[in-house]
This record gives sequence, C-alpha cells and structure tokens, in this order.
Amino acid sequence: STGVNHEIDVERSSIRLLNHLYTRPNSFAFSRKLSDIHKDDAALAEIAACTGKPLKHVTDVALHAHWEQEYFTFFKHMSVGNRKMLIGNKKGREIFKHLNDDAIFADFQKNLEPLRALKLPTAENEFQGLIKNHATYMTNLTGLLKAWKENIEKLSEETAKLRGETPLNNWLCDASDDQLQQWLNLLKSHNFSTENIDLSIVKKDMLRMRARNEVNEALLTPELKKEWQATFKVKEPLKLMMNRLGSEEVTPLINKYSKRPYTSEQLKGIADNVAHNQHLSVLESDLRKHTVKKSGSILSGRQTFLLIISFMVCMVGIANAMLMAITERFREIATMKCLGATDSFILIQFMMEAAMQGVFGGVLGMVIGFILGILKTSVSYGLYPFYYFPLAALIICALVSLLIGIFLAVLASLYPSWAASRMAPMEAMRIE
Repeated sequence: STGVNHEIDVERSSIRLLNHLYTRPNSFAFSRKLSDIHKDDAALAEIAACTGKPLKHVTDVALHAHWEQEYFTFFKHMSVGNRKMLIGNKKGREIFKHLNDDAIFADFQKNLEPLRALKLPTAENEFQGLIKNHATYMTNLTGLLKAWKENIEKLSEETAKLRGETPLNNWLCDASDDQLQQWLNLLKSHNFSTENIDLSIVKKDMLRMRARNEVNEALLTPELKKEWQATFKVKEPLKLMMNRLGSEEVTPLINKYSKRPYTSEQLKGIADNVAHNQHLSVLESDLRKHTVKKSGSILSGRQTFLLIISFMVCMVGIANAMLMAITERFREIATMKCLGATDSFILIQFMMEAAMQGVFGGVLGMVIGFILGILKTSVSYGLYPFYYFPLAALIICALVSLLIGIFLAVLASLYPSWAASRMAPMEAMRIE
C-alpha cells in the first residue's frame, strides 16, 4: 500500500498541485482537504498564510474536520440495518444535527451498546462534544473556505493575464524558463508554498498529459477508426487500440490525425504510461478495500475471537504435551529428587523445556506465515511486494511472533512444571 501510494503521488503530483492552486472546493471537499493535512504543520501554515487566519485557528478547524471525516467514514461503512437503527435515514452533516438533541443522543447510546463490533472513532463523550461544537465548527469552516476561495480567485485572475487565452496546462508545456519563474513568483505572492515545486517535473508531466490527450483524441476520430478497421481487419475498443501504439502500422495513422507528429518510441511510451496508470488504479481500488476502517479497532470482532481461540488451542496443546512428558519421566524426576534436585530446579527445568518448544514452534510458524504471506500478496499484486519489501516491519513482526510463542509455551507449562516439582520421590518411584 505504501509503495503503490508513493507511485500514485509521483504520477499525479503535478495534477494535484494545479488542483490545489486553482480548484475552488465545496465545504465537504475542503473539510476532507483539511482532514488530510491536520498533522502536516507546513500545509497548515500555508492555509493560514493564504487565508490570513491565525495558525491556531486553522489547526483547530483541521482537527475538527479530521474527526468529522472519520465519523463520515464510520457511518458510511456501517451495515444498512445498524445505520437505520442508530441514525435513521440521515446522511453526511445531517447526522450531527440529528444527534445534537440530548434525547436522540441518549437513544443512540442505548442502541449502540449491544453492538459490540461497532466501536466509535472517539469516546462517546468526545463524540458528543464534537456534535455540540459542530455548528461553531461549520461557521469557522465556512469563513476559512471563503478566504481560501478569494485567494484562489485573485490568483486565477493574475494567472490569466500571464497565460493569455491559452489553457494553463498547454501554457505550462510551452512556457519558457522565464515565464515559469514568473508563474512561480506569482504563487509566492499569494502565500503558496513553492519550496517543493520542481518546474521541470511540472513541465514534463504537462507535456506527457498533453501527448496522451492528443493521441486519445486522434484514436477517437471516426476517420481513423475506419482506417484502423481496414488495416487490422477488426473493430477494437480504445483500450486495445492503445496496446498497439508504437507499431509500424499505427504510427503513420496517429500522425495523420493528431495535432503534432509522434515517433514510435513516444507512442510506445504513452501506451506504457496509460497501462501503468490503469494498473495503479486497480491496485489502489483493491488496497482501499483492505485498508478501510470499518470499526475503530485494528482487529474486527471475528478476528479477535479467532485469535483468542487459536491462543487457547496452542496453550492446551503445549500443556498436554508437557503433562505427557512428565508422565513418561516420573522415575527420572524421582531419581533427580533423590540425588538432591530441589523443587525450583525441577520447575525451571520443565519451564526451560517448554520455552525451547516455544522457540522452535515460533520459528516454524514464523517461516510458514512468511511464505504464505509472500505467496498471497504475489498472486494479488505481482512483484510489488518485492519492489517495496517491508524488511524492518517483517523483522519486528517476526520477533513479536517469536516472543509470543515463547510466552505462551512458558505460560502453558506452569501447571505441568509445578505438578512435576511437587511430586513426592517415593510415590514417583513406585509408578511403572
């Protein structure tokens, strides 16, 4: 997920930059924007500078926006039955208005109590505080959004004077270094942070996007489609047509209907870029299903139940093995006691034996789990698990698994070890 998100950020960085600079968001989109940056001091400082609001004010609004978005997600992914019982047909910010009534919130708490699998993102009293302060938050959010839009409006007007009638994307493709520097200075004058803006990367991305759009337009031309069908004897959708880019037959067709000529290598690069973006979109969608927070806890109720059962089975198995080992070695225990072994010596001996079982069992489980994890993720995501191999995280998980194995083994051996240490030598010697 980290690797895929990094690639997406790199691939879409220029588009996101232009959206950040020139898009006028609505209230909900602005709340989501503030939620995403609520821990980013530099981004919050930029919002404060652009809007002329105090940083403390912007930080408070962003924090409230974060929890607002968390509760939107919480209610969105709730089952229809639970949502109907808790909040009726309310959606979005109507939920906060609906629950602002003390009697209704009391009913909400009463209905939520038996739903153990549902856990609020915050404590109930903090959620009630969010509800009570939501009207004030909306006033602050609206004021902040108004100041943000005014700054963007002024920036857009001054940018229009710089680029003339040419759309910004195309202007950035053909702008000289001096013009790009003027644009950068214009952003600075409106208090936008420009430290991380690489003009060469922005221009490269705009050129690539323009080429992709022009090739798409050419492929959708009715005349080209007719010639394409005559050339390849088949009618293909746009996706399959993109796969043929770069071949000797396709290049002259594209250049005949596109606004500017392209080489076979350029067309092949465009096709590879489109295929890569489509692949990233599929991975992003699939990963989102696994990372969505359906409850406030890391583990679901079912996973926690299965985890507890597996630990209990593990401990019962170890305790059973230890009891059988003690039963088979009654005479040895008695002999050691007759030779002077103390109860604590016998106890420690069997606990160390159980700890060794925990070590070997933990290592074996760790290796099997690692192999299964690699196989599963490789089937789902190809080579991505190896491109972004989480070595440090895996080492930590391996050590934690090993320690849990040792702890469970020693814990399960307490009673058998104690029973062995308390055994009377003469009674043990009589047992066949």
